[in-house]
Amino acid sequence: MSLPSLYHWYSTFQRSHVLSQSIAWSVPQKAGFTPQSGVKDWCRVFTNSDTWLSVSCVPLSSSSTHVHVLATSTNDASAKRWAEEIMRQIRESKMVLFD
Repeated sequence: MSLPSLYHWYSTFQRSHVLSQSIAWSVPQKAGFTPQSGVKDWCRVFTNSDTWLSVSCVPLSSSSTHVHVLATSTNDASAKRWAEEIMRQIRESKMVLFD
C-alpha cells in the first residue's frame, strides 16, 4: 500500500462569502463527490471512490473570500488532479446570486 498524497490549492476571490460558499459547495458535487459533512460555516468534506476533499471558505471582508482546496488519496495522480480541477472550476465559475 502506498502512502497518501496531499495536494492543496488556495486563492482569494473578490466575491462575497455566501457566493464563494455556494460555488465551492456545488463544484465538488457536480464532479461526482459525495458530501461527508454537514454544511459548516467555513469548511466542508467530500469523498469519491479514492479521494478525500476538503474545501474551506474564509471571509476576509464583505467582498473578499479565501478559498482553500485540499485533496488526499493513496493515488497520487487522483489527488493532484482533483485539487487542481476543483480549484479551476471554482475560479472559472460564472455563478451569481439573486436577491
